[in-house]
Amino acid sequence: MKFENKSITKPFPSRGFKVNPPTIKIEILGTGCAKCIALQKVVQEVASELEGDFSIIKVDDIEQIIAYQVLSTPGLVINGEVKSSGKLLSKNEVKSLLSEA
Repeated sequence: MKFENKSITKPFPSRGFKVNPPTIKIEILGTGCAKCIALQKVVQEVASELEGDFSIIKVDDIEQIIAYQVLSTPGLVINGEVKSSGKLLSKNEVKSLLSEA
């Protein structure tokens, strides 16, 4: 028996249920320096202002930080992708990065 991949070209009709967007995983990489703490506060403020489901995780284990190839903290990782390292981002920069996720 042969199976073919066929794409559906028309949307499914609405059945009155809502599909929730996926959770955006945000990781703040840093060992506790002032910039790392400040970035965590900025990210938390922005996440509370935006609509969406965010999981914010503080990563302070140096081996996990190095696994992302981040050598200068703070680092910001969104959905497994390093978006910034070595600088404190502004609220607008964080908003922009989260809106792209």
